[in-house]
Amino acid sequence: SKSLYLHMYLILLKELPAEECVLPSDDFSILVKPLLDLCSMYRCDQEVCSVILTHILPLLTVQGIESDEMTDTQGKLLKAIGAFWHLSKEGKCNAHVRAALVRCMKTLLEKDPHSKWTVLSIKGEEMPVSEVYTEFLTDTHHQVRM
Repeated sequence: SKSLYLHMYLILLKELPAEECVLPSDDFSILVKPLLDLCSMYRCDQEVCSVILTHILPLLTVQGIESDEMTDTQGKLLKAIGAFWHLSKEGKCNAHVRAALVRCMKTLLEKDPHSKWTVLSIKGEEMPVSEVYTEFLTDTHHQVRM
């Protein structure tokens, strides 16, 4: 019963960043552009939030995501992940969303282990993903801790 627009966007997020299909940085920027609006629109729908986080995982692993050409895309992805992290801190995310969030953060840490560009900006405060990630080690749900 979700909108056709959401469904099609999620398919694009999942399918386009395939290893055999190299997208130019401008195309990645266009692909990620509606992400923040969708996150805002569906932030109360835990199922959609979990699916969005799961479907942005391939974007986080794309070759060249750490390059200067991808700064805009990085910023949008990090802003979305930061927004979900903030919601989880307020207790507004279920275990499935928190687990998907942890998988995204783990992927970011693998891509940028020294947090050179993987920094979340939350309410004007910059927090490296490496610091935020460790907070999930004490989560009440086993699936999130693992």
